[in-house]
Amino acid sequence: MRRFALFVALAAAAGVAAAAAAPERHHAHARIELRIAPEAGTLSAEAILSLPPAAAGEEIGFVLARSLAVASAEAGPNAIVTVAPTERPWGGLQRISVRFRDAERAPRLRVRYAGRPATGGAPPINMITPDHVELSLDGMWVPIREDLGLPFTVDARIAGLPAGATLVGPGRLTRRGGVLRLRRSVPDVDVAFVASPALRRAAGNGPCRFYAADPDGEEASLFRRHCAAAGAFLGNWFGPLPGSAPRLALVRRERKSGYQRIGYIVLAEGRGGSEAGAAKFTAHEFAHSWFRNANATTEHRWVDEATAEYVGLRYVRHALGEAALETLLAPKRERARTAGPVVAGRTDAELYDKGALLLFELEDRIGRERMDRIVARIAAARIGLTEDYVRVVAEVAGPAEARWFDQRLRS
Repeated sequence: MRRFALFVALAAAAGVAAAAAAPERHHAHARIELRIAPEAGTLSAEAILSLPPAAAGEEIGFVLARSLAVASAEAGPNAIVTVAPTERPWGGLQRISVRFRDAERAPRLRVRYAGRPATGGAPPINMITPDHVELSLDGMWVPIREDLGLPFTVDARIAGLPAGATLVGPGRLTRRGGVLRLRRSVPDVDVAFVASPALRRAAGNGPCRFYAADPDGEEASLFRRHCAAAGAFLGNWFGPLPGSAPRLALVRRERKSGYQRIGYIVLAEGRGGSEAGAAKFTAHEFAHSWFRNANATTEHRWVDEATAEYVGLRYVRHALGEAALETLLAPKRERARTAGPVVAGRTDAELYDKGALLLFELEDRIGRERMDRIVARIAAARIGLTEDYVRVVAEVAGPAEARWFDQRLRS
């Protein structure tokens, strides 16, 4: 889930409290009316955020791309709302601050805005064109709480998409006339979708819904095969995938970055690499449907990233064998030689290389059966803290192994 790195940097720079705790368990609901203007490359939207009752009496900060002009932001007569550019020059964001003074009323924020989404870098990830519409966290096009600590469900109506466009996203998608409706009942911290006249759904009704311009092409066939097989592998280990059937969109754009949301992966054509790499990437991203509970601005980020990487590599061994796994582990060992501690790690070498290798080392010490139980319990309990992870190791493998594991995490 590396595309979250952009927002993690923004949240940290904004001075978000790096408390050693997982994100809040309460979620909100977003009702969104969105109109796309493909020829102009712009959007206009109204977002109504219904917040948990606990939000009443608090000040909550949301962020939105500064390239979007806010026409109004209101939360009723018993709330104070302010909109201002962020004070730091790093993100191109604006902050919408709301304080609810009446603790007895259900808190709700309504924001109307229009303009261009952020691009997510150059070449862009997020864009609005007649050929391709892609929106996600990188575009900062929906007000998002600045610490990623407020998951929300979604009911969105989307108008103005390019004629004949196929829309792909997480949740339930329906069409009525020229309006598409996206409803997501599983809380997440983003509203992400892609729409293009070029996208076609691959034939078949397997466990993974796959979309590409050429679903039967060589690259698409590779990802399609592992999308279905990885979904089955993870389902057997952790239970049904949260939300709807998994969806994978292979899109055509210059930027090759991919990203994941619950039950949803976006990849760009022409990534290259081996079949083992494609298999690992797909399984890693789907694994984040379970391993997404650590506060990514804290030292506990490894809990999600190292575990998802380990699970992805385990899928490679399952699907392609030990030799294929070794082609991915060998460069990881080299990069891990100079990596810092896994706990508080910020680089790929610590999070994806050294962290995953440590989990394989633990597997070698305690056996695969007990390791499978540990990872399954981490997923089921939605663990996001290092100390809770170590506690599960102690309960399954014993205190001595837990002490060894904790020491290695910090060395």
